[in-house]
Amino acid sequence: VEASSLVGALYYGETGTSDLGKPILFDYWTKYHSFGFPTRKHRIKRLYPHFRPTDTNYNCTVSVDADDKNAPINSTLVPLGASGTTWGGGETWGGGATWGAGTISPQRIQVPGQARKHQIRFAQYGVDNPVEIIGYTVYYQIGKII
Repeated sequence: VEASSLVGALYYGETGTSDLGKPILFDYWTKYHSFGFPTRKHRIKRLYPHFRPTDTNYNCTVSVDADDKNAPINSTLVPLGASGTTWGGGETWGGGATWGAGTISPQRIQVPGQARKHQIRFAQYGVDNPVEIIGYTVYYQIGKII
């Protein structure tokens, strides 16, 4: 049971569609990756996060932190809304539409600079906006031995 600070009322929290008491922040940080070479610098050339499509349109912030600095290099908004044909969207049977689950094309994220370790961070602010991370693909280049 939760109380309102604006109205003299009591509510059942976290039941059904009630937003009372639910978290408004989804935050997931991976471990720091050294890609098998902890003493050599590497550069992430391309990062592709993979998400499960959602019912509504909202974004997830993907950022990368380097060398335990706790200062992300870049923050990119990745849209999580599914594309494709929806029921009642105006398409007709036999009109060439593909029916079924929507898809999300992985968005390419560029990461500038080199570092010894990289951490990938996912964040989404909002209530009742589920984020399902399937995984991510990283293309990296190892630097020369100094």
